[in-house]
Amino acid sequence: MSDEILNNNENEDTSALFVSTQKKKRAEEEARRKAEEEQAKRDAAAAEVAKMEQEVEERRRKAEEERLALQKAEEEAKQRKNDLAAKADTSATQEAVRAAIEGTAKKIKDSKVPKLIGLIAGVVVCIAICLTVVLTIIEKNSFHIDDVNVDEKYTSKEAGYDIELMYPGELYPEISEDKTDDGVSILFEEAKKKGISTKIVISDLVDDDKDKVNRDEAPFYAVKDFKSYLARTSEEQLNNALDGVNIKDTEECSYSEDDPGAYSITYKFNTDEYSSGTAYAWIEPNSKLDYKVVSVICFSKSEDQVVVEEFRDLITAKNAKDAFAMPGANPPKATEVDGTLEENTMHMLIHVPKDMFVKWSGSSPSFSVWTDDNGAKIIIQPVDSTIEGDITSAQADVLFEGLKEIADTGVSGMFTTVEARTLISEDTSKKGWVGYTADYQTVMSGVTYWERIRLSLWTDETTGQKYWAFIITLAPEVNKNDYKVIFDKTIATLEDL
Repeated sequence: MSDEILNNNENEDTSALFVSTQKKKRAEEEARRKAEEEQAKRDAAAAEVAKMEQEVEERRRKAEEERLALQKAEEEAKQRKNDLAAKADTSATQEAVRAAIEGTAKKIKDSKVPKLIGLIAGVVVCIAICLTVVLTIIEKNSFHIDDVNVDEKYTSKEAGYDIELMYPGELYPEISEDKTDDGVSILFEEAKKKGISTKIVISDLVDDDKDKVNRDEAPFYAVKDFKSYLARTSEEQLNNALDGVNIKDTEECSYSEDDPGAYSITYKFNTDEYSSGTAYAWIEPNSKLDYKVVSVICFSKSEDQVVVEEFRDLITAKNAKDAFAMPGANPPKATEVDGTLEENTMHMLIHVPKDMFVKWSGSSPSFSVWTDDNGAKIIIQPVDSTIEGDITSAQADVLFEGLKEIADTGVSGMFTTVEARTLISEDTSKKGWVGYTADYQTVMSGVTYWERIRLSLWTDETTGQKYWAFIITLAPEVNKNDYKVIFDKTIATLEDL
């Protein structure tokens, strides 16, 4: 009997051990299965990142051919021509005049001619009377800046050069216009050429490749490029406007991050026919948003240089109000996002201030760019995603690492003019949307920008396709506060078309 009990106990112990072993084995298998599934998800996420990086790079290479304006060669602007002549040195002339006066005075002092006091007194009276008459005539015919009223409008009849010009109608009753190779030349001239004449020349703004610059591509040129194009074109305008121009002084605009201004250049000159001359040139778009160089050229045979320059300032003050300005000089006038842009590849509707942004004509299904006239840009690149179902926390961690690496290239992978880029802040999200956002301070072609890059998963409700949406917003740092209000609203209101 005792042997049977012993055997039963042994059987029960063996059975319990077997069950325990099986449970442990099943637990280990379940743990291994979960680990393998987790690893598979991590591997899938890593593969997604690798695929994403490869596709982003491939699309960027493809987009490079489509966006020539983004890849303008960074050749230094050619050194401008030397002044045609140095300022005239008048010191020798002044010495000669002084010597002649002193010599004449000495001769009169040493003269043995009787002093005819009465005759001299009569002569003095006569001179005084003549002088009074002459001064009266001069006063009557003299040019007074305060009397000039720039009140009349003139627009060229030549297609493409329809920039409205203001001029003093009373001073210039007749106007003549000539067509040039690349624009128009308009002459405003006083009767008998006694006062100050004015020529306003409008020409195409072209780059180093002789391509015309328009509003569409203007934001992709650097400040130094515009200064170079303006200087080259305006000097050609001046030399073609008058014969034998002798440029005595040139003053170009300079860029300041704290206080950027309009592109401009000023000249002082003379010719054999005109003793005083000056010109002021700027860049301005026509009605079709093609950029033109406008030069106001003032010249006179009789008026001195200061008066001619004051007159030029009167004319330009009325005409250069719409001059094209440097990045940061034309901040947003509104921050309400009451307009929309459309990204059609992934059917994304983007809310921005109405009529503020223009889509670059080189945009394509793989790369879209919108710009305003202050240097700000919105860049969107859709990349197909293979992610299925909900993203786990473990997958998100892997994805975030890849997204950070991609974001760290930012505009450096799109523009060749990036000089420096500093990370300011970053944020990851697992709630509501999965993605990564980072802010940078980026220097491009000497201008500091606020750059924000956001990479997030986007589902096209129209097609069901998932994308990684790469959204880069770029704005001049000096206007960051205004643009931050706008772009915060833009990101918060993205919706499916």
